[in-house]
Amino acid sequence: MNMKCVVCRFGTGYTVSIRCEEKYQGPLIGRLSVDMPYATLEDQHCSQLKFNIPQESANLGSIFTVLSGYKHEKVLEDYSVSQTTLDDVSIEFLYYSLMF
Repeated sequence: MNMKCVVCRFGTGYTVSIRCEEKYQGPLIGRLSVDMPYATLEDQHCSQLKFNIPQESANLGSIFTVLSGYKHEKVLEDYSVSQTTLDDVSIEFLYYSLMF
């Protein structure tokens, strides 16, 4: 099985990384839970938030519309949307192997 097949088979969809001031993180997480209820918070560190969006729920147009609206309102400083990478899959495997 090649690397691309591994990512396609075990990948979880898309990763949304958001950079915002810490004082806006709570309200932003609340708004995202309403505007994108399928997004799950994976990591929160200093001014960074990382969300996972499942492949079956992903509509890139609506994701970018919501995030660009937040940026226009100056709720967030910057964001990126990327597909699950092989590194993400490897980290998930490692995490679950340590849990069990």
